[in-house]
Amino acid sequence: MQELENILEEIDEMIDGYRKNPDLITENITDFCYGLIRAKDIIRRHMNDGWTPVKKELPPNAKHMGALCQRYQLSTKYGVTEGWYNPDLESWFVLCWFLTKRYEEEDINFEKGSYPKIVRCENKVNDKYSIVLAWRPLSEPYRPEKR
Repeated sequence: MQELENILEEIDEMIDGYRKNPDLITENITDFCYGLIRAKDIIRRHMNDGWTPVKKELPPNAKHMGALCQRYQLSTKYGVTEGWYNPDLESWFVLCWFLTKRYEEEDINFEKGSYPKIVRCENKVNDKYSIVLAWRPLSEPYRPEKR
């Protein structure tokens, strides 16, 4: 397992090296970096079923202010749900309607209602209370077989 961690670190260093040298960026290098990111995803999937601990690494958009906030599957201390990371606010946004049927209101401390609830969890709060534990990409949607 440590060997795979070392491979991931080496891949990150390569990607960061290209990001720090804009003169090197070409269409081929962009494709190469995309391939490295895909390789990281494949390694992670085999390491821990695709889950990335929040304390270890935030999603790719976390380093880019104004970036698109892609939705992820989140493992929280209250259960598994969906959400996204907003780099501008340095916060996780957690969709809580998946959790409301399994926990009492006093366990989660937010107002229940008939509409989906979204809770903002700032990094400093998450560091202290470990609410969002890990993230992974959403699974591919079902596609019927073509005849």
